[in-house]
Amino acid sequence: MAKIGRNERCPCGSGEKFKRCCGTREAQAALERQASALEELAALPFLFPRLRPRGDAFAAWAERVATAELGAPRFDEGLALVEAAERERIGRDAEEHPQVWQSLVADLADEDLARKIVVSGAVVAGVWERRTRDSLALALLEDSPDEDAAEALALVLDAGDLWNVFESASADAALAELDDALDDEAYELMWNATIVEQARRLGGTWHEARLTEPHPQSSRVRATSSNASPAFASASPRCFSPTPSAVWHSRRHWPHSFEAGLRMLTYAHA
Repeated sequence: MAKIGRNERCPCGSGEKFKRCCGTREAQAALERQASALEELAALPFLFPRLRPRGDAFAAWAERVATAELGAPRFDEGLALVEAAERERIGRDAEEHPQVWQSLVADLADEDLARKIVVSGAVVAGVWERRTRDSLALALLEDSPDEDAAEALALVLDAGDLWNVFESASADAALAELDDALDDEAYELMWNATIVEQARRLGGTWHEARLTEPHPQSSRVRATSSNASPAFASASPRCFSPTPSAVWHSRRHWPHSFEAGLRMLTYAHA
């Protein structure tokens, strides 16, 4: 794109010179905030799984195109399958975190556009959660012993399909409070107890319903692990809930990170 001269007419159509209109420092800063807000709004459905589209028609389409490149024509197909009521539902759910929503809307300066961007991001996220998992990670399901089941599945599943960014951060804070002075056995017991407690505290009706849904990748995971142990062959990836003794036996060596807390909550939720 050619650089706009400061004395040229502003491309926004105001009739003013660029230097007196969109070329001012204040205007440039506002444009940068708008661009950032657009990116963050589109990313919200990746951080908040409740914002992803529901409906049989969309699910069937997303499953079909998940392994292909999502170009503009395919995207338009998916967007058309998100019904008006579902778009409204996504917009309402986005407002459930007012501090995030209001800040982004203020930067974008257009609430209607903000809702449209979130719905567009939801279409992409709906396809993304159905993507094919890494073949090397799936291969580990065949080779891992039963006691490593949760750790192997952690490489295959994305716990962000169930828990949002705030729920994960809350669980992470609880895990960070564990006493590192405990011996390994006591630490393991405390870790498991904390995970179960946090999963029960944070889980709600939506989480329960989500756990009963067939995971978009369940058939592919099962097909890859068909020769694995019975624990893998019979487990539904989204509903997988190992016994405490099978959960992350090397947990003391995991950082108290956002991701670790998020994944642990997924496996502990019954």
